[in-house]
Amino acid sequence: MGFRRTHPKHGELLAISRERLAKLVQPRVLARTVVTDLVRKGVIVKAADGKLTHQIKVKGLGDSRGRFVCFRLPAVAKAT
Repeated sequence: MGFRRTHPKHGELLAISRERLAKLVQPRVLARTVVTDLVRKGVIVKAADGKLTHQIKVKGLGDSRGRFVCFRLPAVAKAT
């Protein structure tokens, strides 16, 4: 699952759940390395607290906030 969100500081973001990202990056043992490299390149935005995931509440998915990895849409478009 993923969705778009506009962040006041970072602009258009694509938010993907940690579970979905783990399924996309194979083998799974490389997922952390891939994410760290994408942060270094400015493709993934770290949360204000320094974590690799952002807490986001999504309408229709319950009252709790999920943790999502947020990609900068312009950087994703440039990479494809």
